[in-house]
Amino acid sequence: MSSKVEEFDPYEVLNLPEYASHREVKNKFFSFSRAFHPDKQPAELFQESSQQFERIEQAYKILSTPMRKYVFDKYGIEGKNNFIILIQRHQVVF
Repeated sequence: MSSKVEEFDPYEVLNLPEYASHREVKNKFFSFSRAFHPDKQPAELFQESSQQFERIEQAYKILSTPMRKYVFDKYGIEGKNNFIILIQRHQVVF
């Protein structure tokens, strides 16, 4: 069974380049979260929009936090999945 988490790319989810500024990340998050919020969708699209909304929130959580963004940029999906372990192992300091 393949996992969707393995394919997760926060830049792709928010349709941003890797060099996007914090302001661009924030603006895109607010724009997408309004558009995909489950409460703003018809009932038949609730589950799909809920899943998309979760992905948008995950992407924002990574890209809006400098340490998480650094770890994701450096280690990719492994960094996202093992954030705390990598921070402790490599003693990343901010």
